[in-house]
Amino acid sequence: MTASRVDFISMPFAIRIFGDAAIVTLLHQMKSEKKEYPIWGRKLNLDCFEQVKTGVSVRFNISFSNIINEGNNTNTVIAHFATECKNCCGSLVLKF
Repeated sequence: MTASRVDFISMPFAIRIFGDAAIVTLLHQMKSEKKEYPIWGRKLNLDCFEQVKTGVSVRFNISFSNIINEGNNTNTVIAHFATECKNCCGSLVLKF
């Protein structure tokens, strides 16, 4: 559920929702109970074709590319996300 002063989710709010969800999902996939190392977004692509309403459940799917090991204890993965209604989608490149 989301709440906002306006009846739609703004792009900055959407970035926060999808970014935080991608990081938490990545941590779960890596079997980590807490954020023990830094994970940061390097590149974001976000398309909103229609408004995403607030006050209702915002359901979306996240999928990940294979992890790319860049050496020096640095990995990269791409998180792809899309709302179930397909009106907002994008990708986030994560480094950790």
